[in-house]
Amino acid sequence: MTQRVVWDLQVWVTIYHDVRYVVTRAPSEIDFLVFYLKIVRTSSFYTYASTTMTNRHALGEYVAHQVTELPKDAAPLLKNQSAEGRDRLHELVLETMKDWVQTSVPSHLSTLRSQTFVSAFSIFEGFLRHLVETYLVQFPQLLMRDDVTLKYHTIVDHATDIMAYLITRELERFDRKDWRHKKKYLVGQLKLNEQGIWGSDKDNLWEQIETTRHRIIHSDQPTDVTDDFLTRCLEYLEGTMFALAAHSQAEHGVPFRFFAESTDVIARKDPPTL
Repeated sequence: MTQRVVWDLQVWVTIYHDVRYVVTRAPSEIDFLVFYLKIVRTSSFYTYASTTMTNRHALGEYVAHQVTELPKDAAPLLKNQSAEGRDRLHELVLETMKDWVQTSVPSHLSTLRSQTFVSAFSIFEGFLRHLVETYLVQFPQLLMRDDVTLKYHTIVDHATDIMAYLITRELERFDRKDWRHKKKYLVGQLKLNEQGIWGSDKDNLWEQIETTRHRIIHSDQPTDVTDDFLTRCLEYLEGTMFALAAHSQAEHGVPFRFFAESTDVIARKDPPTL
């Protein structure tokens, strides 16, 4: 019978408390700036792309550029191979393509909105994972779980980086949660239950966002994300990320990074505590 040795996580967390997860990638602050800029780029791309897709003149210019070479390539096959014949082909193709593009492209705005929505959703989930990882590094006691044990071979395999292993495993547990339970984790484990974080969600956007994303990804029926709903969601995700980062610094002493010295105007609890 194979021997199985189980260690209480509290033992390991206590032993490695002062080592503090010695891995170069371990985050020492919440890098809000990186995720904020990703959301801004996604939002800006949608704004520019949707504006172009509904601008008939811009679409016409695009078509004109695309069909410029066609008459030259087709010249040997024309009945009339003179300049007049090539001009006539160019004119016919240009007008037909313009009409088609100017009519069909705007109809794909719903696809652009859905893609933008899913992209923003993924960025926000990445931020939540990063936030949790930063807390686990700052407060190793979060890993002290009565319902989690380690087998002997796991301890041997990860002896030199046990904290990295424990944090990775906890992050994988967090990744598997749906948004409702992720929110419960943030409130219950990380103590991010301030009214300033969640009080603005009067329309219950947190759950609406996850439901909409699920329909887009898994449903065989088209999901129409309106421009108004997308705008509200992008603003909500940006605002929630900032609120989580700012409250982490002010209430728990976990610093966050933003433009220049802008984080200096936010209070910072010292020493850091949950």
